[in-house]
Amino acid sequence: MKYTKEWLKEEIKKGKEFSYFGFWGQKSELINEKAMSNFYKKEFKAPLAHGKNKGDMVSFTCSEQYFMYLKALIFNDMLVAKKILVNGMDGNYYKSLGRKVGDLENNPKAKPYDDSTWDSVRDKAMYKALYFKFKDPQLKQWLLDTGDSIIVEASPMDKIWGVGLGKTNRQGIYDCLLYTSPSPRDGATS
Repeated sequence: MKYTKEWLKEEIKKGKEFSYFGFWGQKSELINEKAMSNFYKKEFKAPLAHGKNKGDMVSFTCSEQYFMYLKALIFNDMLVAKKILVNGMDGNYYKSLGRKVGDLENNPKAKPYDDSTWDSVRDKAMYKALYFKFKDPQLKQWLLDTGDSIIVEASPMDKIWGVGLGKTNRQGIYDCLLYTSPSPRDGATS
């Protein structure tokens, strides 16, 4: 079954209770929680999606790197894409480059960034990044170990990918899922 936020809301309204596996970036002391973050440094291979070597498997440092690489390609921002392909940096570095995608002052050849274009494809880009990340046997096992729990990015600052609450706020998670609509893209996450 493909779970959606809408499905989860309906199930909660019907009285069903769920267990949650909350994570927030690198804030946890538990390695399996840290590993769920896109900033978790664990090299993996994914295909190049442009150029003469398109399809070749290359190494990425973290899933945030691959995600932002795909974002750069969506907006044909090859200058930023090239910078993103430099391995070894942390997730914040790649995230900051992702925020420069489509900035025509820096790259007049790029397509201008706009939220509606990115919003229409970013879930697919994230899916691809996580697909390749979780091919790693250890990461795959940690993901499977979450069982039937609902995996929640419990960042108190991110309402795009996360719930905008800390991971220990169970009632808050329920309330957030039930009573909020997606927030406008306020730049909390790229």
